[in-house]
Amino acid sequence: MGNAAEAWLKRAKAVLAESQHSAAENIQFTVSLLAATYGAQSPQMDAFTTALKHIAQRASDFTQKRHSEGVIRNVIAEIEGGLTR
Repeated sequence: MGNAAEAWLKRAKAVLAESQHSAAENIQFTVSLLAATYGAQSPQMDAFTTALKHIAQRASDFTQKRHSEGVIRNVIAEIEGGLTR
């Protein structure tokens, strides 16, 4: 992630703070964040997209948004905790 880490963290925190974002916006940002942090073919990306597919079959956009917010919070914690490269 390199020098862009601070910019990703700033944007992630802004997305979480702005409740007016739609589920689609949150999901798209989450995909971008996961790809930038772990790679497009990472286990984290796979877990997110698999869970999202299951949620989409049974739940509302609100639930999908909540799932993406949880993933964003986790990525923030991993970056700030020094757990990513």
